[in-house]
Amino acid sequence: MAQPRPNVIIYEDIMDEDENYESAPEEQEYIEELDSDYEPEEDPVDPYQTDDDEEDDPDNGYMFGDPGFEISDAALLQHLGEHDGGAMQLFLNLLQGGGGQLPNGMRFVVQPPEVVLQEPGPSHIGQGLMVGSDFGSEPASLPNDKNKKWRKSSQQEIFLQREMGAYTSRGQTKSYYQSVAKSYLPESNADFVIENDHHSYIGQFSDDGNFFYSASQDMRIQLYDTQDPLNWKHYKSVLYSGGQWTISDASLSPDNRLLAYASLSSTIFIADTTPGFGETRRFEFADRTAHSMRRNSGIMSVRFSGDGSELLVGAKDTCCYLYDLNVGRPVLRLEGHEDEVNAVCYGDKNSPHIIYSGSDDATIKIWDRRSISDGRPLGVFTGHLEGVTFVHSKGDGRYVLSNGKDQRMKLWDLRMMMDTAQFDNLHQDIKYPPATFDYRNERFRERGNVHHYDKSLVNYRGHKVYRTLIRCYFSPPQSTGSRYVYTGSADGVVRIFNIDSTLAGTIDVHSATEAVRKANEEYVNVQSWYRGYEHNSCCIRDVSWHPSAPVFAATGFQGNHIGVGSISVHSWKGAEKDYCAEKGREDRRARKYEPKIYGKQMQFPVTRGRFMPYSDVDDDEEEEEEDDFPPYN
Repeated sequence: MAQPRPNVIIYEDIMDEDENYESAPEEQEYIEELDSDYEPEEDPVDPYQTDDDEEDDPDNGYMFGDPGFEISDAALLQHLGEHDGGAMQLFLNLLQGGGGQLPNGMRFVVQPPEVVLQEPGPSHIGQGLMVGSDFGSEPASLPNDKNKKWRKSSQQEIFLQREMGAYTSRGQTKSYYQSVAKSYLPESNADFVIENDHHSYIGQFSDDGNFFYSASQDMRIQLYDTQDPLNWKHYKSVLYSGGQWTISDASLSPDNRLLAYASLSSTIFIADTTPGFGETRRFEFADRTAHSMRRNSGIMSVRFSGDGSELLVGAKDTCCYLYDLNVGRPVLRLEGHEDEVNAVCYGDKNSPHIIYSGSDDATIKIWDRRSISDGRPLGVFTGHLEGVTFVHSKGDGRYVLSNGKDQRMKLWDLRMMMDTAQFDNLHQDIKYPPATFDYRNERFRERGNVHHYDKSLVNYRGHKVYRTLIRCYFSPPQSTGSRYVYTGSADGVVRIFNIDSTLAGTIDVHSATEAVRKANEEYVNVQSWYRGYEHNSCCIRDVSWHPSAPVFAATGFQGNHIGVGSISVHSWKGAEKDYCAEKGREDRRARKYEPKIYGKQMQFPVTRGRFMPYSDVDDDEEEEEEDDFPPYN
């Protein structure tokens, strides 16, 4: 199938008789469509010569010759060659994508053809990745005697094969655990909810799953013991002194002993996560050294390096910074973005060389520490039409995931990046698509637009990226083989996608946390400055999947601007559902469902907005009533 031809967009600088200024491109635009079937006339019209006798077009600026003029590639190159030999080579370069100025002073842009937006469906590239080894392993297959085709093993068959000694090698054992565990997705009914009197921005399990940390707008980090993932115990709280607006990000060291956390300022604090150690250390990025940050800037994202010796941050001043903890100062500043850097991460957990940075300029830039002498990025991922809110690496040095304000989550492959030299030749509006809406209080309008140089492998749609910088992640490699990607959403629903972009499951946190909003009914009639958002809303900003157990923790905002946050904990309840169905009590249990609500330090459950201890009498009565089947929570 023939590919659609590109459009050639020609701009002429139009000068007003009374004022010396250059008109906006939309007032100068003249588009000529290339048509390879066109045969030039004997005396073709020169598109670069204007006739003073011709009238000006009020809509398009000056028209060059016949408004219906069409020209073939060969004819256009001929005209360019007649005027200036260098112009022909310039045009050849521009055909690869870009813009510039011709020798005669006219600006020239080659715009790729329009791409029709496809309806959501399985991605063929994603399906190919799912049958490979990069994202876990497929369940073992068995021959089907009826149609002579291979089919996937059921869970019962996998268990039977295990009992018969089919899984003996280390690789087979790992495949077995992933085949079983990856089907145990957490469910919407929350086991319990932790209520915070401030918006909760960050919540993550440690890499070993032994503790969970949460950061909120009160400038405090809460740490919970989660060795039993369904029985949390609060054990520590640390403060960010002098922070601005909120704690913007936090990151654990590789050994999980240190926690670095930042605010919208130039200072990072590091606290010891060990119980009983209350000392924190302060690290200043605006220390007026060679690679320091401007004092009026703020840190949006922070990550520990793989060896724990450096901190990587993204800042509001469009730069990334590397801070050497042993030296005690910033040692490298990466400049290359046009807007705030919202997220940074390392490409490989074990190597500090490859760095990804996502920005409000809608690009993800790749940096290589080994070849950074010229100060330029190694390459660029282009594809988002609005700002990038988060980036997360799979940790293998190859795949990375991003979330964007264009309501798209994208999967990228390092090998598919655009070369920096090619990116620099693109027109400015193609390199950095201009923002079309304010995600904090406006809705994104789907116009069927796609980026003409989209380098992503798979696109994921359906979630809402509003109000705040929504985050996204790969599922845990240990239990799922990173088989899924998942994201929070401004509509209160966590979405879990298969790698091929099909929806694997959802967690309705909005419904699960309704009791939190009911406890704050006095705020329902308060006028909101968030236009278009309901007061009875739930926005999930961060989500964390326990590394080894089928347990989710969803962190976000409750209500509108009333300042209430929550962490809801969800687990897989398939075995309990089977038991209840067997006993014929599923309907009864559904009617009785109501999660326990705790305060942020887990010391008391919350009932109707008040902190109250449990009643032993009520607990005994409940145990007597339900002694014949296990509790739901």
